[in-house]
Amino acid sequence: MGTHLAGPDRRRVRRGRRRPLIRWAATVVAALVAGALAAGAVARADAARAAYGTLREVPVALRSLAVGDVVGPADVEIRALPEVMVPEGVAEDPLGRAVGDAIVAGEVVLDARLAGWGTGPAARLEPGQRALAVPVDDRSLVLQIGDRVDVLAPEVGSTTGARRVARGAEVLAVDALTVTVAVDASAAPAVGRAVLDGAVVLALVGAVP
Repeated sequence: MGTHLAGPDRRRVRRGRRRPLIRWAATVVAALVAGALAAGAVARADAARAAYGTLREVPVALRSLAVGDVVGPADVEIRALPEVMVPEGVAEDPLGRAVGDAIVAGEVVLDARLAGWGTGPAARLEPGQRALAVPVDDRSLVLQIGDRVDVLAPEVGSTTGARRVARGAEVLAVDALTVTVAVDASAAPAVGRAVLDGAVVLALVGAVP
């Protein structure tokens, strides 16, 4: 004779059989929701690419950087920007390089605004340049790093005239006794000679185009 289940026992068996079906249905629903979310994200990415074009990862300044600062890991972050919004000349590896021109927060870091690696005047020298220290005193112009000056020396054979031995030299460093300037290698001997003769005047000039 078969075993007959009473009413409550029969209901417990039916509920036990339904539980795997409920779990399976919940799994299917979760998978469908996840798939829909993923498809939505892909669709949004495709729409962004269609609207703005290909994205490019570039270094962006997190804070304003002054001339002479050395770019560190806390100063920049990599952001993905639309290619059409990225300027030319992006600095691919700015870390460790000195700032040659001031950079504002949020700006894409460009090679043109950076000098060499490390600190001090040497970091700002461009290929083919030399750095020379010109003595100054309390009668000299008050100069700042980044200023441009012409280097003047007495005209040979003249007691009143002056000649320009270097044009648009960049000021690399300033202290109480000297101003360090960057000049072309071809002008370095003439500037050095004038410094040794003790007759050098630095004339401040406007921005170099």
